[in-house]
Amino acid sequence: PIRTRTRHDSDQSPPRQRTRRRHDSDQSPARKGTVSQGYSDRQLQRHVVDKVKYQHESSNSSSKSYGEKPDSRKDTIFRDSSGRKRNLQRERLEKQKTDLDAEIEKQELAKWNRGVVQTKQREENIKDAIHEIEKPLNRYSDDADLDALNRTKLHSGDPMLLYMLNKKKDKANSEGATTSAGEKQLPMYSPPAPPNRFGIPPGYRWDSVDRSNGFESKYFKTMAERKASKVVSYQWSNEDM
Repeated sequence: PIRTRTRHDSDQSPPRQRTRRRHDSDQSPARKGTVSQGYSDRQLQRHVVDKVKYQHESSNSSSKSYGEKPDSRKDTIFRDSSGRKRNLQRERLEKQKTDLDAEIEKQELAKWNRGVVQTKQREENIKDAIHEIEKPLNRYSDDADLDALNRTKLHSGDPMLLYMLNKKKDKANSEGATTSAGEKQLPMYSPPAPPNRFGIPPGYRWDSVDRSNGFESKYFKTMAERKASKVVSYQWSNEDM
């Protein structure tokens, strides 16, 4: 007959399976997000991608809620001492304009320091020199420039010198001469005019009628009397010598 081992306990339940004891002392439950919880590698990767995508969409929605573009945070905003935004492009253009105006003013100041008449005379001399350089070396008697130059020359022994000077003066008074600065000079009043304190001659269209209140004539009369009295007093003081 088959022998059966009699159990000493009174438990009539079926025999239990043996459980292996864990060698580590960590009795805490399994952590979230680990493979031991039941995630495979593909599911874990997909979970991470979805999380990053959700964070990116939430940041875009927060920036739109404040009325800003997503890429506007990349640009640096400069502010002045009062806290207002600075327009760097406009400031750069204004600085360039200011520098240009300062350079123009500097050039004008240098021009006035050298003298306007002297500068124009120097330019005319340079033009004349260039014109003379372009001429041929051989000069003949029928050269127009040489003939005009000889006609304008005045010689001290010329019997027509006084006539030429008077003619040149009358021509300048009638037609109006041109100054070295290039401005047209009006003709002068030819008859002698009454003097004035400032030495200003009358215009060439004056009709020789004195319309003043007579102050200038009284002034010169008083000055002449003072000068005559000084002469008389000096002669009287030296009469006995």
